[in-house]
Amino acid sequence: MASLIPAIGVCVSRMTGGEKRLAYRLEQKLKDDWLLWFDVPLGPRNVHSR
Repeated sequence: MASLIPAIGVCVSRMTGGEKRLAYRLEQKLKDDWLLWFDVPLGPRNVHSR
């Protein structure tokens, strides 16, 4: 099972319905050596892309 960073229990309240479904599906279907990142800050000021 893949690992979601941060853990799904920590970020599930910030996810849309589609993001939740995709995260659960990817977490279950991908192999152990996969890392899935959610809501990663980007840019020089570490702002989020949303």
